[in-house]
Amino acid sequence: MGILSGDDKLDKASQPASDNTGVRRYNERLVLQALRKARGLSKAELSRVLGLSSQAILRIVDDLEKSGLVINKGRRFGSRGQPSIIYDLNPMGSFSIGAHIGRRSLELVLTNFLGETIKSSSTNHDFPEPDKMIRKISAFVDRQRALPMVRRSDLLGLGVAMPWFISGWHDKLAVKKPQAAVWKASNFDRRLSEITKLPIIFENDGNAAALAELFVGQGQKLNDFIYIYIGTFVGGGIVLDNAVRSGMNGNAASFASMMVPPSPTGSGNEKQFSSLFERSSIYALEKLYLKSLGKKVSYHATPQMISEHPDLAEQWIEDCSHALAFAILNINSVIDVKTVVIDASLPDSMIADIIHATITHIRVMRSIEAFAPEILKGSLGRKARVIGSGLLPLHSSFDPNFGALLKNVLI
Repeated sequence: MGILSGDDKLDKASQPASDNTGVRRYNERLVLQALRKARGLSKAELSRVLGLSSQAILRIVDDLEKSGLVINKGRRFGSRGQPSIIYDLNPMGSFSIGAHIGRRSLELVLTNFLGETIKSSSTNHDFPEPDKMIRKISAFVDRQRALPMVRRSDLLGLGVAMPWFISGWHDKLAVKKPQAAVWKASNFDRRLSEITKLPIIFENDGNAAALAELFVGQGQKLNDFIYIYIGTFVGGGIVLDNAVRSGMNGNAASFASMMVPPSPTGSGNEKQFSSLFERSSIYALEKLYLKSLGKKVSYHATPQMISEHPDLAEQWIEDCSHALAFAILNINSVIDVKTVVIDASLPDSMIADIIHATITHIRVMRSIEAFAPEILKGSLGRKARVIGSGLLPLHSSFDPNFGALLKNVLI
């Protein structure tokens, strides 16, 4: 049997076949999205929340239940009237595999229909070599296919989250030019597709992390937010109307390249503007350790260095948060959202300190007409990007993107 896409499953769930239109799919996906957000609703509640008729909801939910995407969770007993039957997503309705190819590690996950991680694997490297990445990813895919719970027809696809310019900034990361250039000639996407025999969805790792926060993090209670992730680099995503807005080139939230003013701490270049990457990334923290201690710090030893040299960590936090505050005020002058979510590959206490210092700087910097957004801590930490990669096939198959769904109907 071939691999069923999300649309295949929805088509098989919907009756009659002649009513296979973009509008019907859109409504089905709206129901799935509502259930994902609320984690359990009755048909009456779905009708009220989505503004669809009771008859339409009845047909959609029954069809989704037959397809295995939705399950009956039992009755809810209230104070009045008949008990309501509650429906929710079926965790075993579909599975997907995700791979986060980072500059310092490869992370892999098997994800169920709820976005939960079922299996995971992680390995470190000095720099990701395409051939090694293909071998490790394909081996992981084969192991997941062998699991009893994962029939091949249930695998929606493979999501790959990675920096768009993974071979760039090699001078900053001490990577040799020939080593970095390997990616440009690797035909990575074609070779990976051929060997795994899965549909593959590529996404910028910042957007993938934002997607994870939307699906299983703060997005459970937020529809719009700016997401900032501090890793080796600094990136993120823009979430508007329950969707990650990645832009024409998939690079809408390329925060690393944003220019920020000189450092007030003296830890950076005091005479000219620099990029957010040079101020608010873990690379910048490691650079501070090198300057202050006279030795290079491995990315994987960073947590230990933070513990051993809290004074340097505090200095970096001050500099990082000053640059973040400037960037956030400028981003929000264009996007205008209520909330900013910040997460990082750092200890929770350190992320909390960054947020507190950023809020303090924003209060000082903002003009009277500038809106100061609420700043929240992300929910997923260093796992955000790999969780997002596992959600990419799920999002592609079941997200209610009305414009995309109507494209084939209108042309």
